[in-house]
Amino acid sequence: MSPEQAEASGMDVDTRSDIYSLGVMLFELLVGQLPMDPSDGGIHVFLARLASRQTSPPTPSARLNALGDSGAVAYTRHTDPRRLRRELQGDLDWIVTMAMHPDRTHRYATANGLAEDLQRHLNDEPVVARPPSTTYRLNKFVHRHRAGVIAASIVLAAVVGGGTLATIGFIRASRAEGRAHHEAEAARQVTDFLVKLFEDNDPGRTRGDTTLTAWAILARGAARVTTELAGQPLLQARLMQTLGEVHQNVGLYAQARALFDNAVRIRERELGPHDTLVASALRGVGEAARSKGDLKLADSAYSRSLSIREAAFGPVHIDVATSLALLASLRFSQRRLAEAESLYKKVLPLDEQLRTATDRGRARNLRGLGVVEYAQGRYAEAEVLFHRTLSLQEQALGKDHYDVGGTLNNLGGLYYSWGRYGEAMQYYQRAQPVLERSLGPTHNTVVGLHNNLGETYWKLKAYGKAEPLLRQVLATKDMALAPNNSSIGTTLHALAGVLRDEGRYGEAEPLYRRALAIRERTAATDPRLLVETLRDFAELLSRTGRASEGARLDARATQLQPAKK
Repeated sequence: MSPEQAEASGMDVDTRSDIYSLGVMLFELLVGQLPMDPSDGGIHVFLARLASRQTSPPTPSARLNALGDSGAVAYTRHTDPRRLRRELQGDLDWIVTMAMHPDRTHRYATANGLAEDLQRHLNDEPVVARPPSTTYRLNKFVHRHRAGVIAASIVLAAVVGGGTLATIGFIRASRAEGRAHHEAEAARQVTDFLVKLFEDNDPGRTRGDTTLTAWAILARGAARVTTELAGQPLLQARLMQTLGEVHQNVGLYAQARALFDNAVRIRERELGPHDTLVASALRGVGEAARSKGDLKLADSAYSRSLSIREAAFGPVHIDVATSLALLASLRFSQRRLAEAESLYKKVLPLDEQLRTATDRGRARNLRGLGVVEYAQGRYAEAEVLFHRTLSLQEQALGKDHYDVGGTLNNLGGLYYSWGRYGEAMQYYQRAQPVLERSLGPTHNTVVGLHNNLGETYWKLKAYGKAEPLLRQVLATKDMALAPNNSSIGTTLHALAGVLRDEGRYGEAEPLYRRALAIRERTAATDPRLLVETLRDFAELLSRTGRASEGARLDARATQLQPAKK
């Protein structure tokens, strides 16, 4: 649901509920990912879950581990994956867990309480969120008094090992202390920004107003990072990119694009146009532009990001593989299928070298190549790729994961196009409970699956099952989509075919005419759809004694028929 709908529905927006939203923001800033993947359930289901606070999210360190490769996340936080993981597996895991606890009574009572615990973490003091223990408190003492502990260690080393050992120990300790100080200072600046942002949501500071939502906090955060961090441009760009990713993940694409654009501009000015951090922000620009349908801008941003990464890292690097996969997917959207195929065939060998067998990205890229082969009519090649993808996903994710449902749906579509309708039905029916449970009945992917089921029932001559399902799909699409959307044409064509084959010609004809009008508009990009409707409508006209009119449609279909490769 949209933010406006969430607020209008009367959802609980008391202080402890807003703590959950703040926890989600903190999670994103720490890990570079939301606690739940929107692609696992679609953006509307994701937002509904987020708004209801009925989730049991993983800890930040567990989410980082689940990413497979966390190098890019660590790099943008000026550290390495092992150090970032170690930093999260402590107070920060506990703080985020308390803020996002499924039981609202176990969350922080106020935003200020959350801010104070973050400040305790920065001060190396015991945090409220973590159960106390002697070892924990002793470790905190050591961190708070690091200089004294290091000095004592050096003295002990000198006594045991002599002056040389003491000198080496001192140099190493000083270097480590310098690195730690630099990293701690960066973390402190980010957390101080968050603390101030969270304090503004505290009822004591907002004069009792507890209606500030996560959306308002995001807007406030974007405004403050622009105005308050002008003197710290690299930190400003870092927070802009992170906030851009948050906006992108919850469907606020225009706001995300503005934040990514600013991050690119700042990093170009401060670091030069070829820095890998510029490439990271350009990727965000591309994703936001693609989500808004601006494929030309997405192409430019993805291509430049890839060029920077190849120059910096060489051809064998996880960031290069990721950029190639994004560009391959974009080429498919542009219907530049040969280029998409070539790019995917560069990505997959890199995936084998750089990703684990359970990495979701590896399976998705394999499926991406399968979709490209399918779109080019290479069904046998697509079949092999889809089955390999399904095997990887079921091993890594289990049989009830959204990605598995998507691949099952792909297999159903493949067998349908092959004319193997019984096999298509088996895969569609396997996909149905997985996708319905993950996405809900009105999600566009589920509606598409229901359309696929209706078409397959039609081909299997199960008209009594096909008609009500297709009518339900058509009603849903008519409410959700523009009148001339090509997806509506698909359902109109199928429903008209059911009615025609049942002999209900008078009901079928207006549906064919409407489908024909819609598919006329898409003929330039995919003439096969128009050919399909011309031929099936011609069949209806022939059955109703209008053979000459049907022959004209058939002749036109023959002219438009794409040449077989």
